[in-house]
Amino acid sequence: GPSGAGVSLFGIIFTEEGAVIDNGSLHGRSAVEVGVEFVDERESLESPRRVPMVWLAREGPPHDLQGYLGLVAVEMLIDQGAGRGWKDLAEHTNRMRFSELSCSCKKPACCRSC
Repeated sequence: GPSGAGVSLFGIIFTEEGAVIDNGSLHGRSAVEVGVEFVDERESLESPRRVPMVWLAREGPPHDLQGYLGLVAVEMLIDQGAGRGWKDLAEHTNRMRFSELSCSCKKPACCRSC
């Protein structure tokens, strides 16, 4: 960005204890995902727990409150006892990308002048 600080992306996961920034989620390695085998069919999970999360993108120095670019929500289903889970990887990836787009046109190559 204009400040030279670039865009930072944060994964925020909501658990029973509250919200926590877990940037392991950027690579599918958040604390709730470690040791979980992800399956293709959500219906195959016996006792899933809904795990909501958001992708938060910001630009500029940390103290700049004007630097927030986007916030989007996604979810996972985790059956911790069985060590299995489900998430729509394409949705996670696409929404992660949308959180980084700061203008209303949502074009990946936008010059931010629209």
